[in-house]
Amino acid sequence: WMDSDYGAQLQEWLLNNFKIIVVIRSLAETWFEEARVGTVVLVAEQCGSSEERDESEVRFVTLRRSLEDLYEGIITPDEDRLRNVDNLRDRILNLSSMTGESNDFDWSLIKQSSLRALGVR
Repeated sequence: WMDSDYGAQLQEWLLNNFKIIVVIRSLAETWFEEARVGTVVLVAEQCGSSEERDESEVRFVTLRRSLEDLYEGIITPDEDRLRNVDNLRDRILNLSSMTGESNDFDWSLIKQSSLRALGVR
């Protein structure tokens, strides 16, 4: 899930210090045009309990549509745009089946302990 050479150290640090909530990548758009590596959005919560980290379910989400489409356009009043962003966040955080797909995104849920078992690459 972090496939650059320097990603292994960062991955190990994240696994040792945080509950990884969600990792999001996009097939629909690039977020940083000058980036030389694939970019993701990673949401994590600092956590001192190894047991709690290991039991945490990590959501790996691949977007099929652009953020603008998922937010239902960026030319909307600020209040509506924020509500749309919150709705997308809630949809992702409420994913409960281990794998799935929709017109908007694909997902897999993996226990954080399994990420460690797969090895830091």
